[in-house]
Parts: sequence; structure tokens; C-alpha cells
Amino acid sequence: MQVVGEIPIDWEGPAWALAEDAEPMAIVLSEHGDIRIDWIDGEEPAPVVESEEAKERAWREEPVYCYLASQRGGPRWKRVLWKVTRAEAMRLCSDDRTKGPGWMVVWTANPGSQKDDDWRWFRDNGSMDHVLREFGIKPITGKEGKRAAA
Repeated sequence: MQVVGEIPIDWEGPAWALAEDAEPMAIVLSEHGDIRIDWIDGEEPAPVVESEEAKERAWREEPVYCYLASQRGGPRWKRVLWKVTRAEAMRLCSDDRTKGPGWMVVWTANPGSQKDDDWRWFRDNGSMDHVLREFGIKPITGKEGKRAAA
């Protein structure tokens, strides 16, 4: 199989123009939005090799958990406030308004393997609503997994 090339996701040209010679082809779309056209010579299309940009975009959009960390220890389990994207968590946790004397909001992709043993949903008291609103973040909160109003 010969890989002809990658087409950017915002490409709007006619797909039929690429196949005027009527050779068999496959249009492959990755889970992150990369499109590639493979000319097929009797084989299955090769797996999509994602661009570094697509990998970075996917990494930033993965869900993570924001939780309260205490300088003095606190409970043995993580107090999870919100589920947001990694990009949103990075913005929230780097803002000075999400820390105070002896505490801060931090994030993790893996809060622990055992819910209720390693982590628990912690009731958000609304003290950081203004920060969430300013960033336009609508986190998932609580046991029911409801999206909060921003």
C-alpha cells in the first residue's frame, strides 16, 4: 500500500478529484480528527499515524480530576471536586485564586483505583465559581456526574 498523504481537517476540496483514475482508495479518519487517504493495492489500509498536533490536542482534551490537597494531610482519600479536561485543569490549578494558606486545587488523570477508598466526590461549596465562570469551564461534579453551571 502506498500512502499518498494527509489532508488537514479543515480541507474542503472535492474528494472525487483525488480519485479520478478510479483506483481503489480508503479514506481513513482517526479518532482525533486526522484524515488520510490510502491507495489500496489489495491490502487493508495501514493504521492511522497521528500527527503530533493531533496527539497534543487529544492529550489536552482527556478528562482529569481536580481535588483539594491540604498541607496538613487531611483525609486519607482525595477530595475530588470536579472532572474537567486536562487543559481546563491546567488553567484552574495554575490560577492563584485556587490556592490558599495550607490548601490548593490540584489535578490528576488517575485519582486512584478504588473509589471511596482512594478518592471521593467532595461537595463544591461554590467558593471558586467566579474562577470557573471567568474561564468558561462547566465541570462535571458529584456522584451523579452532573455538569455544573458556569
